[in-house]
Amino acid sequence: MLDIKKDYELILNNIPGLVIIDEKGRLLYIANKTAQYLGVKSRSELIGKDITELMDEDTNRLNHVLETGREQIGEAYFYEGITMICNGYPLYKGGKLVGAFEFDIFESASVLNSFIKKLEKMSAELDYYKTAYNSIKTTKHTMDNIIGKSEKTKMLKNMISSTALTNSNVLIQGETGTGKELVASAIHNSSQRHLNNFIAINCSAIPSGLFESELYGYEEGSFTGALKGGKKGKVELANKGTLFLDEIDQLPLSDQPKLLRFLQEKQIMKVGGYDSIEVDVRVICATNRSLKQLVMDKEFREDLYYRLNVVEINLVPLRERKEDIPLIALDIIAKLNKSMGRVSRTVDTIDKEVEELLCEYSWPGNVRELQNILERAMNTCYDSVLTIEHFRDFILARGIDSNVMDIARSGSLEDIKNNAEKAAIINVGKSCGGNKAKMAKMLGISRETLYQKIKKYNIE
Repeated sequence: MLDIKKDYELILNNIPGLVIIDEKGRLLYIANKTAQYLGVKSRSELIGKDITELMDEDTNRLNHVLETGREQIGEAYFYEGITMICNGYPLYKGGKLVGAFEFDIFESASVLNSFIKKLEKMSAELDYYKTAYNSIKTTKHTMDNIIGKSEKTKMLKNMISSTALTNSNVLIQGETGTGKELVASAIHNSSQRHLNNFIAINCSAIPSGLFESELYGYEEGSFTGALKGGKKGKVELANKGTLFLDEIDQLPLSDQPKLLRFLQEKQIMKVGGYDSIEVDVRVICATNRSLKQLVMDKEFREDLYYRLNVVEINLVPLRERKEDIPLIALDIIAKLNKSMGRVSRTVDTIDKEVEELLCEYSWPGNVRELQNILERAMNTCYDSVLTIEHFRDFILARGIDSNVMDIARSGSLEDIKNNAEKAAIINVGKSCGGNKAKMAKMLGISRETLYQKIKKYNIE
């Protein structure tokens, strides 16, 4: 058993290049190996000698420590063709300098080169993990980020809470912009896995030939361009956490068996590897298409579908929970104030007419489209309230878009123009509740011109 008090010399003697001197530069201790470098068989004959007698000025760094009273870090010196890197430190006792010591960090150039190679390898791995970290969503999204008071939103939150209690795989289906990743994040952060990684992969963004190495990683030298030391895959990074596979419907048929194997065996094998690695990962998938229909169309494997679809969550589009729109709009506006840099002149609310306008629209792009429209309106607003005037482009575009078929059927350019103008006036009239003053202001024309056009197009 090692005794620090009795065996201190054993410890000191195993510190490479250790040399200790007193305040006058006399040698108090020298390691055996260092004494051998100096050509002395017994180190006892060196004790008490002046350090300058044993080492020349280029080799001796301890005198510099004594002279300055400061440490010397990473100093290089040469001895009989060998490059050594050492650290030197002053020794103080009661505030008085009583000596100094040094030891070798690298006792030869070969050891230094070996260390540099290790650093290069670590640097390459660090670059990889920096990239990987960007895709690691240790997300802050929780249930609180799901905004709304409708019954359907309450049901969704209850579903998330119950799903978070298990480790079953989840399939989230919903239109574009309904917040599928938000729901996946909320499940993760409500579960016992929330302290571990949430790894997101967009299946449409990974080339088919790279899917396996991206998912499972690879060993060093497994293919041309492979990183030294290999690479961890997304599944291994998600161990004990959650793997989110977005746009799972875009996963090619040729890659689907690779995912199925991992789901069945709960093990992975890196590309070029021979050993299986056990993993504990919860898989959550998302799609804006019906996987069941894709199975029927032979575009998605049936066995993979049943592995993924243990718990199914279908997200309701915005048009089916319109009572949530005002609350969602206010939440988006608060976030846009920050992202747009509006510190002193923030938009704080929307007026009643805007609420009615937003609730009337069908929102095919869901929350994502709502955010786009609100940001566009905020770019024209310099007050604290968004009013109907700030949505002029949106209203005009809706008036034209909703009557595309009627316009297309008309034969001439003049008819197309007239139909588009009529549709815009009708749409603005609905948004403004028939108020002619507001309609004229929204359309950018005088009230007299508005009356003329209403008469021209026989608008009631």
